[in-house]
Amino acid sequence: MNKSPEFEEVLQELLAFRDSKNWKQYHTLENLTKSVSIESAEMLEHFQWTSTSNLTDKEKDAYKLEVADVLTYIYYICNELDVAPNELVQKKLEINKHRSWSI
Repeated sequence: MNKSPEFEEVLQELLAFRDSKNWKQYHTLENLTKSVSIESAEMLEHFQWTSTSNLTDKEKDAYKLEVADVLTYIYYICNELDVAPNELVQKKLEINKHRSWSI
């Protein structure tokens, strides 16, 4: 895994792109949340008719683009909530460390 650009750097690029398309008006929490669900469903399409999760390299590349779509909307949501995604993940991890599941 390569070191990637920091959240703020990527977010600024995303916001500039969004603003260049005049999409800010559509980026409400409700719409962004719907978009996460839609894009997540597109991730599932890669496994719709298979019983295995062994993807070819080409399929993995396409799948990664769907993951990027989900992350993009999550970044926009984090911007609306004024929080960094890793901050949320770390908070939830701390909660989960003290939970138990019966699986």
